[in-house]
Amino acid sequence: LVTSLVSVRDPMVRGLGWVTLWDAVLEGELEPVTWYELLLRGVEAETEEQNLERVLDYLDATFWGLLPEDQREARAGQTERVLRSRMLADSEMTVRAALFRTWRSVALEAIWAGERSIPGLDLSEDDFTALAAELALRAAPDADRILEEQVTRIENPDRRARFEFLRPALSADEGVREAFFESLGSAENREHEPWVLAGLGYLHHPLRRGHARRFVRPSLDLVLEIQRTGDIFFPTRWLAANLGSHSDPEIVEQIEAFLDTLPGNYPDRLEGKILQAADGVFRRARILHGTDH
Repeated sequence: LVTSLVSVRDPMVRGLGWVTLWDAVLEGELEPVTWYELLLRGVEAETEEQNLERVLDYLDATFWGLLPEDQREARAGQTERVLRSRMLADSEMTVRAALFRTWRSVALEAIWAGERSIPGLDLSEDDFTALAAELALRAAPDADRILEEQVTRIENPDRRARFEFLRPALSADEGVREAFFESLGSAENREHEPWVLAGLGYLHHPLRRGHARRFVRPSLDLVLEIQRTGDIFFPTRWLAANLGSHSDPEIVEQIEAFLDTLPGNYPDRLEGKILQAADGVFRRARILHGTDH
């Protein structure tokens, strides 16, 4: 499959092939670097839109979650070129938009500033807001100015309020980010659950994983309260947002220590949700660090 998948003619068979190989990566049967090289070939060659969107999802998950930092840095330029080339060559607007969403996670400032454009793709206010956030996460030299200017660009008052809520999670100041997380301990600050999940995504972004380790155990301690006060689906999403990007053995130890201290009357279903969210962490730790869980 690794050798010939992109040349298989039947799109359904290719789709099955992509899923099968992803499972092989998660089971430790296929090296992430080899898989990533195949994904880049898939971006160039895949003609079925649903398959391509799956390939892009895998590319993003592998780039940020399964490639060691040195490998990620070594492949960033090639990844940007491949995505940009396919984006400019494809005539389907939905495909071009999907490629742009993946590309913007590895490329950026000139697009936000309006100095470069994507032919045939009109960027929305939300696109520019996402670009500003990505630049802040990458510690762009003028990130504060970019975030401040983006606030003035947002015309819709609800979207502006959302961005203002999220700005502390994007701050380069670790103390500001810590205060943002601590504020989520109050139910009134979790009223807009989608905003909270977006903020957690910024806190735990792979580029900030080292600092974000300190939020994992407190986020687990809050799960029971989250279940009591939030939407029925919020605990699962809260767990995914707080655990989803991590792979360090230290995080595995934190999760296991939390599970070991659960009282006998802790809700079984909630414990199951924690185990489900932790599965990806355990797998990535095994793939990247050789831990046995």
